[in-house]
Order: sequence, then C-alpha cells, then structure tokens
Amino acid sequence: MAKVKVMDSARELEARAKQLFERIKGMNADMSATLEDMRQYEGKLIEKEKIAEKERAEALRIERLRELANSADTAAYHSDEPETAEPEKPTTKPTIDELAQEVLTGKWGNGGERKNHLEAAGHDYAAVQRRVNEILSGNAPGEPTTPPTSEELTAAELDGKRLFPDKTLPGKENGPQS
Repeated sequence: MAKVKVMDSARELEARAKQLFERIKGMNADMSATLEDMRQYEGKLIEKEKIAEKERAEALRIERLRELANSADTAAYHSDEPETAEPEKPTTKPTIDELAQEVLTGKWGNGGERKNHLEAAGHDYAAVQRRVNEILSGNAPGEPTTPPTSEELTAAELDGKRLFPDKTLPGKENGPQS
C-alpha cells in the first residue's frame, strides 16, 4: 500500500508540474506579447519625440529670424526710410551705362569690394566692368577693347605722370619716357 501511495503522489506531482509548466509557457507567451507591445509603443514614442524636436527647432529658428528682423542691428541695412507701412514705389533699374558712370565716380568702391557691392545689388558685374573698360579706352559700347601692349604698360601714365618713374621692365631704358 505504501507503494501505491508513493505512486499516486508521484503522479499527482507530475500532473502539477505539467500544469505549472503550461502556466509558465502561457506566462512566457504573455510576456513576449507584452514585450512586443512595449517595443511598438517605444517606436511610436521615439517617432513622436523626433517630430516634437523638429517642431521645437523650427519654432526656435522662426523666433531667431523674428529677433533678427526686429533687432537694432538690421536697422543699419535699411535706409533712412520711416517705419510706416507705405507701399514701395517701383524703382527702375539703372542701365549699364549709368552704373558704369557711377563706378567711375567711385560710388561702388574698387576691386573686390566693387564686385561684391554690384552683385549684392543684383547687377551684372562683368557687364558693368566691361562698359567701364570701354569708356576708359574711348571705345563706343560693344566696340572690342584691345589689351595694351607691353610698351604701353611700361609707359603707363596717370594725370601726365608715370606710375613708377624709377622702374622699368627688363630690356627697357631707364628714365622717364615722354
């Protein structure tokens, strides 16, 4: 009889172990499903955070642009116009000849500064400079300009005086040329 009791106990323990094992398998499946749900929620949260960060960056950029537009530093870029909301009058763009005359009077600066100013104002620097060169060489608009010869370069004069009276190119005589 003791053997039968032990056998019955063993069977009962085995049945309970199977039940526990099945419960553990069920819990494991539930945990896997829960983990998968958590991964999906985490992905959605990360995506929302990325969108929110983009929105914050855009709002900050807009705020900085508004500050820049309203700052006293930008007032220097505006002429002495009153701060009224009058409609702008259409202005006519100066011609290449007008711009060339302004360049010759020094309004646009020299060298790279001139180029930067003209291009910033929306003008064609190359066309303006070409016209300035034509005016200085005495050519009519569109007439080809010829580059100076080496003799002309060494004898370059400004207001009747040589640019470099004590310098000559190799192979040239020293002394002023007339």
